[in-house]
Amino acid sequence: MIHVGPHKTGSSSIQGFIAANKFKILQNMDHYWIPLFFKKWKVVHLAVCLNKDAIERTSKDSLTRFCNNFDIEVWKTHFEEFVVDIASRNNDGSPSNNILMSSEEFDRHKVDIEWLQKTLEPEFEVRIVMYYRPFHHWLASYYNQLAKFPLGKGLEFPSMPDWLDQELEKRAEQHTYKVYRRYSDFFPGNVRVFNFDNPSVPHGESFFCDAVPGADHSCQMIRSESANETRHRNQKLELEYPELKMELRARNISDRLRSSDNGVRGYWNDLRYLEHIVDKNPGNIPLWMDGDPPPDSKAIIWRKCPSRKTLDKILTMTQFYEEELKGIVFPPVSNSTQTAMEDDFRKRIPMSFCSLDTGRVVDHWLKQDWFQQLISEETLTDPDTGHQPATIDS
Repeated sequence: MIHVGPHKTGSSSIQGFIAANKFKILQNMDHYWIPLFFKKWKVVHLAVCLNKDAIERTSKDSLTRFCNNFDIEVWKTHFEEFVVDIASRNNDGSPSNNILMSSEEFDRHKVDIEWLQKTLEPEFEVRIVMYYRPFHHWLASYYNQLAKFPLGKGLEFPSMPDWLDQELEKRAEQHTYKVYRRYSDFFPGNVRVFNFDNPSVPHGESFFCDAVPGADHSCQMIRSESANETRHRNQKLELEYPELKMELRARNISDRLRSSDNGVRGYWNDLRYLEHIVDKNPGNIPLWMDGDPPPDSKAIIWRKCPSRKTLDKILTMTQFYEEELKGIVFPPVSNSTQTAMEDDFRKRIPMSFCSLDTGRVVDHWLKQDWFQQLISEETLTDPDTGHQPATIDS
């Protein structure tokens, strides 16, 4: 069985359980074998190296560099031998042995699915499993995941509107609908799509109890511990304050807001302190909106939104993918009518698809006394205690 993600559909919690229980539960009790290549490399490495894009391009990404340093044919031969070995164990009267692979990297649109099919199907009846989120939910979550690392490190990353102009069509290839179409071409009738937002069953439980055939012991364990909801979840990062920090740095303002205490960076440079300072001053503009105004409302004048054409395109894709997967996603998506989808999309536009207009925000701050006082002070202090924080981690 191959779990192919896609990205941003809870794969981390599933893989966390697999990593913690692959020998004790999955292999020894449920008879699912997890490939390990050359005693070191994992399924994610195979998935990345089966992506023709990763092999054909030069990238700073560590996984891509990894593939460029190894002969993919050696990997394929090693995996083929593994498949034959596990299949042969089913001929000696032992309990049925299976293979379980999980990596969201299998969602890439140039993964060599044909080779997977030719390698696995002679020996096993293959099941492909993936999870579904409405396209507009998934797209916003995916952007947040991609942006949070560089922005959190003080590096540049495109705003949401710019990113959509550059990446919308490319990233859509990784949504469940497109992934389902590709895998169905090679494994017709053997692709299962589960509802990521199923309110009645925790995510990990739906995987090991409903998606993985015969994983009874894993199912019992995850039900008893409810471990899937707390293990290996990627945390959401609100991007507004990292974006503001980048704007201040671009204007050489952040360098003026430092503690003079032994040259250690002041509390200002901590994003938590930036948020604290802003929220303590009622004269600043609100960074978060009350309610959900329509995208043309003056209430979001401090945000930069995608064009109406781009937003309409996202809505059209959301509705089309939803309609095409009706009767395929289990359990069915609630409130999946065209009208309900549009209402949900419109409500989410300001906070999911509009980036803070950091230039206008800082322009506004520069006209305010509280901000001028901050940038004119030689030594910053905590506005609550009047004391100078010692380090960025205070």
